[in-house]
Amino acid sequence: MLRATALVLGSLFALGILPACTTTQAAAKETKTLLEPYRPPSPPPDPEPRVAHGRLLIRGAKVMTAAGDIYEPGYVLVEDGRIAEVGPGERAAPEGAAVVEG
Repeated sequence: MLRATALVLGSLFALGILPACTTTQAAAKETKTLLEPYRPPSPPPDPEPRVAHGRLLIRGAKVMTAAGDIYEPGYVLVEDGRIAEVGPGERAAPEGAAVVEG
């Protein structure tokens, strides 16, 4: 009788009627996903990157360059989103530039 029961259960399992009793990789992955902390969804990326236009002068600040120079006080001039000039001391603002005092 036990042998017949095992044969029937094995057949039901093989046909997919009886689910497996062992943990599958999919079940393990699902369990792992359920245990991860909640993270709110990220906002969608901007379709086009934003580019700053115009001029911005940051002056009277401590400026450290990639070359290792330190200017205190120093200035950074940004034109159309790119660093155009870096230097020591004070600089007069170019025409139409926004100014940030450091």
